[in-house]
Amino acid sequence: MNLHKIREDLHKIPEIGFDVYKTKDYILDLFQGREELIVKELDFNALVIFYNQGGDQPYLLFRADMDALPITEKSACSYSSTHPQTMHACGHDIHMTVLIGLIDRVLTSKLKKNVIFVFQPGEEGHGGALKIIESGVLNNFEIKECYALHVAGQMPVGTLACKAGIIFGIPQEFDVEFHGVSSHIATPQFGKDALLAGVQFYSTMKQLIPQSINPVEPTVFQIGKAEAGVVRNSIADRCLFQGTHRTLTSENRDKINEVMFRVANNIAQAHDLEVEVTLLGTFDPVVNDPELFDKFKEVIGDSDFNFQACNYTMTGEDFGYFTSFYQGLLFWLGSGDVENNLHSDKFLPKAEAIDVGVEVMWRLLNEIKNIKEK
Repeated sequence: MNLHKIREDLHKIPEIGFDVYKTKDYILDLFQGREELIVKELDFNALVIFYNQGGDQPYLLFRADMDALPITEKSACSYSSTHPQTMHACGHDIHMTVLIGLIDRVLTSKLKKNVIFVFQPGEEGHGGALKIIESGVLNNFEIKECYALHVAGQMPVGTLACKAGIIFGIPQEFDVEFHGVSSHIATPQFGKDALLAGVQFYSTMKQLIPQSINPVEPTVFQIGKAEAGVVRNSIADRCLFQGTHRTLTSENRDKINEVMFRVANNIAQAHDLEVEVTLLGTFDPVVNDPELFDKFKEVIGDSDFNFQACNYTMTGEDFGYFTSFYQGLLFWLGSGDVENNLHSDKFLPKAEAIDVGVEVMWRLLNEIKNIKEK
């Protein structure tokens, strides 16, 4: 297979959430007619592919996410997105291509193993991993280990980073919307200022969170988008905040949610307003099994790969649902775009990262130990 062309093809057709119809069909066409594979299509466009050549052995599961972001691409590459305002700005095109390359290598080698390959939609805030688990498609299989990777633009190609324990934290997306009454600013007594309530909510949360959470436990709380008012000389009858908070434990996530509901309702009551607090996407933390982390370091061994120990990150990854159910491991794959961060409209991982990703996944699948004799 020409993996670099496959990556370019996938990069051209980014799709959002669970609406990954073209992406799913493209992957299906690659493995059409392969009798060694059993392909299950789930009704939300997930693909779960089974390779059963290992007798009574347990299964190893490898997962790639499929969805893109609502971003207009400005990378200026020759295979730029053909879908308006949609872009693979998080490297999922690389993730899918690595998994496709791993499947191809398994088929070519006629490997005597049992493997499950998961192409998962809805990673970007939609919880697609949990939907796959809740679908029951994996229930009748003994899954020994699960693996995934994520591109790291700031790392050069050939560099791999990982750690035992929590590597990705818990994101919680939320909307807070205050509803008031509009009035001309010359007659404020007839209005109810939703914007003032919103400002007080944000300020109060910023003050209370350090008092509510143990200060040695990392926490992020941020409003990323705000909407309020219509014209400059009218009191705003509506204020919408869209934000996120990040923690490392579900206990702290739930505590911040409780504080957020309490503060919003108290401020609304004080201003005689209505308020809606809506909790959106949240994931489990990605927790790397210590034994699999040791295995990861062993299979890299004395190869040309450069291993770096890394810290946790407060970005979210719904592979955490898999590591909550199974022994699992996720690692960072250096992709060499040192000038642009994830979710940038110019983010473009280097194609050479694909071959590295396939090789590492192959080594994990086969438990290849490549350590110098001492």
